[in-house]
Amino acid sequence: MPETKTTLLTAIPLAKFEAKSGSHVLSFFTWEQGQIRAIVRTARGKKKPSVPLLPLFSTYEILFTQPRQADGLYELKERETVTGRQKLNSGTPLEPWAAASVLSELLLRTTEKEDPHPYLFSMLDKALDCMESGDSPGILLTAFLVKFLEHMGYRPRWESPEANLSERKYWWFDPALGGLFTQKEIGRVVEEEERPSLRKPTRTSSEEIAIIHRFRLSKFEEIEGNEAEVATAKKWVPLLGDYVEYHLETRLKSLDFWKEIQPKRKK
Repeated sequence: MPETKTTLLTAIPLAKFEAKSGSHVLSFFTWEQGQIRAIVRTARGKKKPSVPLLPLFSTYEILFTQPRQADGLYELKERETVTGRQKLNSGTPLEPWAAASVLSELLLRTTEKEDPHPYLFSMLDKALDCMESGDSPGILLTAFLVKFLEHMGYRPRWESPEANLSERKYWWFDPALGGLFTQKEIGRVVEEEERPSLRKPTRTSSEEIAIIHRFRLSKFEEIEGNEAEVATAKKWVPLLGDYVEYHLETRLKSLDFWKEIQPKRKK
């Protein structure tokens, strides 16, 4: 018999699916190889899988058996828990669990199999650590999405978050610069000829600017140790939701996972 080949990967489970004969297929996001699929088989005559299913929001070192050409599925051979995150996996409180589920769904739908993204893996690992330790799910979710868009190379554009034309305020959304900026803010970082002319700049409070600065790449690693009011950050979420929907709907085909967590907007 040919020798069975194995590979050791650092992995976070994204989702699990039922397969034939009671087996399960797990989707993992790995540091080394991006998204992969692995099968957990159920032994004959037993209802439970021969290998226990892994909690979705934990990080593991896993020794996988290389996939066969027929199905392209890896098999779990040995595993060691790197970070367990018991609170997140218990689903209590609900908000961090829901935010972590959105991040898992986003990566499941927008990354290809066997396409490595070590940067995104580090971001996911860090965001899950922060949620486990009690940091604001809203701020972490927004910060992650800003950096996700930056990594995927989406271009900035002008936004109008208010429907009332007489009170309309414009924002410059540029992931490459770290997030959301008012016209006054971008005057220091963007050349005049690159910007559409606006009637007047938007005023922002020091608290709002502090939230904006938290989205910068250099600040992302510090989120775990910082404090911020969730209410201050909430105003950015609908705007970012519009931006994500505008850019990703053609790729995701369905944005139900995002729309379900958004508050109902008044028409």
